[in-house]
Amino acid sequence: MKKTLKAALLLCFFNIALVNATDHEVSIESLKLINKPKKLKRVSKGRFVSPSAEVHVTGINKTAKEVCVGGIAKLSNTSIQSSIFSVGIAKPNSRYKEVLRIWRPHGLAPKKTDLLYFKAWFCDEPETKIITSKTFKQTIDWEVSSELHSREEKTPYELFYSKMYGSEFEAVEQLFNQWNNPKEKNKDGNWKLSAFVTALRSSCDLSRKQYRKRCIERINYWKELSPNFGRLAEAKYKIEFAWYVIGGRYASNVDDFAEEVFAKNMRDAREILDSLSTIKEKNPVWYELYLSTFFNSKESDEKRITSFFNEAINKHPTYVPLYSVMVSYWANESENKKKGIRLNNLINKATVKTYQIDGDANYARLYSELVYSRRHSENIFDSTQVSWNKMKKSYETIISKYPSVKNLNMFTLLACQANDKSSYTSLRHKLGKKYKSEHWPDNYSLGLCDSRFHIKV
Repeated sequence: MKKTLKAALLLCFFNIALVNATDHEVSIESLKLINKPKKLKRVSKGRFVSPSAEVHVTGINKTAKEVCVGGIAKLSNTSIQSSIFSVGIAKPNSRYKEVLRIWRPHGLAPKKTDLLYFKAWFCDEPETKIITSKTFKQTIDWEVSSELHSREEKTPYELFYSKMYGSEFEAVEQLFNQWNNPKEKNKDGNWKLSAFVTALRSSCDLSRKQYRKRCIERINYWKELSPNFGRLAEAKYKIEFAWYVIGGRYASNVDDFAEEVFAKNMRDAREILDSLSTIKEKNPVWYELYLSTFFNSKESDEKRITSFFNEAINKHPTYVPLYSVMVSYWANESENKKKGIRLNNLINKATVKTYQIDGDANYARLYSELVYSRRHSENIFDSTQVSWNKMKKSYETIISKYPSVKNLNMFTLLACQANDKSSYTSLRHKLGKKYKSEHWPDNYSLGLCDSRFHIKV
């Protein structure tokens, strides 16, 4: 027993000595800023030159292996940091002096960072196996040119996304408050505010642990600045992570442990939202997120869901995403006659509730959302109780106010699915070069529809 303990202590000491020896053999000693970054400027519509600062980094590599040295600019105690990790290579057995570029953080607004962080690792090993690291105090102002405006992005989604990813949370909340209004619509006629939740989902890449860590850091920073909005973002992260763990909304044969993790994250999201219940009167997104936490196979309670949904639309009757969440829930089972009737009743109810603002537009808008779901990509006129006459009239209302490329493509597609040759022919000629394949399901191509009605364009 004593020998085993002694051996363990010697091994532990050896490992500590080895780490210390490695740290001593590889060092990051000094840094000098050579060139400050130029101002961020636009080079063409939608394209920008991301400027960088140049630094000299010196140190020692006494090992027989190549060592990678990389660095970023950071702002103390926040998630703001360079968009790219710059890397140089220190040759074996050398005193190195590397010139590295330090890139600006994401976002189109002016930024300031006050730290430069560097780390070293063996190039043939993962960069997470850090040999040594060092932080230098160095303030860098990341300015933008006078002609550059942060509203260069055209869509609400692009604005929300870029400002979330760039940690410009004050600007995010200004947009949220400005667009929390049923009259604030995008070019397709949808609520601008609906892009908030979509941007929250996109701003977090869940595919790798380091990306998830970065996202959590950004959310924690948001919580410090604005607890209500930061916690909304945290709840959305929990919801998306739950779906990520089980493989998405259409996953089958889900592992039991994954189911447990899924259910826990959904419960965690609800607890977070419960702590924010004071904001639900003026914040329809709170209801949108809470409603989405109910939908899983083991915890779905239709009476509770229906009751909560009715509360939501009583508070925010014109916020269309609330109806969209319910459509996606009941649509999965709409082949069942009872569920199909309930789905149809829901969409009719949504049309009535939103009529004062949108006319009959949401009849077509909500049924059209089913075109992209797996269960309904074949033909919604076969798998739901949709009325083509009502949908056609509804789309005419939409097109009269919002003649966007997406709306015109969707109207043309649905005329084909409804087997309405006259409407399809008329819409097809209007479509012309505005055709966009991303608005058509794979099994209902434009070519298929042209062939069905013998159209030559």
